Amino acid sequence: MNADASQVYRQVSVGVASPSSAELAQAPHYLFSFVDCLPRLFNASIYQEQVDILLNDHSLWGGGDPLFVGGSLFYVKSLFFKLPTVDNSTSDSSHFPVARPEGISDWEYLKLIDPARSAKIHPHDEYRVVRALDLYLSSGVLPSSCEPQFDPVSQESIVVWLDVANDVLRSTIRTRVVKMLDGGWADEIAVLIGTRFEEFVRDGYALGYDDVYRWVVEGRQESDREKLIQTLELKTWDYVRRQRKFWRSFKRSLELHPDSVKVVECAPDAVLRCLEKFD
Repeated sequence: MNADASQVYRQVSVGVASPSSAELAQAPHYLFSFVDCLPRLFNASIYQEQVDILLNDHSLWGGGDPLFVGGSLFYVKSLFFKLPTVDNSTSDSSHFPVARPEGISDWEYLKLIDPARSAKIHPHDEYRVVRALDLYLSSGVLPSSCEPQFDPVSQESIVVWLDVANDVLRSTIRTRVVKMLDGGWADEIAVLIGTRFEEFVRDGYALGYDDVYRWVVEGRQESDREKLIQTLELKTWDYVRRQRKFWRSFKRSLELHPDSVKVVECAPDAVLRCLEKFD
């Protein structure tokens, strides 16, 4: 079961490292490559709904258990913590909506509306900022008043966090970036230019697509390739740092519910040994 926010899209595969046809043939896969690359068409709430539908179809699992795999911790968190239903009657309409001054960013507008919520979101985390603004502008409810509540999709889960040493990870990131570029990342983007999916790649709704898009439209100059690789490395490393920070907070939340969730941290080559104790 996919838990990667970018691998849900069907028009992209190289730059989001979607499973290959050989990998897909090894076992049934769900929630991969099934949504069009249109901005704001999919989010964690919709993902959560799709997961519930699949989990309730017991014929899919054949007596086994689903394995969620992916690098989007916000999506993984949605499997355990759900937003409460918004009650518009509780909103403070006396100050709704707060006028938006000209020239400020979405995050600055959120800070003006709800300082408590903005303090918990990185200014560059556009997805979460926009979701918070959408909630406020559609209901008048302050996002900070809608903290997710523990409501797991299963009452018995194991969450495994895989990590490696920084030097190994940095080397792996570079190898991955080069492999993607050699594997047709630029060609994948070129096909979408001039289509209704161009905004998705142009504005970088998946990591790195905006940088490769600019390289493509500027003529794919080989002299700029190394600079592009370095930019993609830095962006990926920044994403890693943010995911690690998110994981530390997420882990603390999960550990408050030991009867429902077991948490494992280990290196990729030790994962099977780590899981054996839960058999």
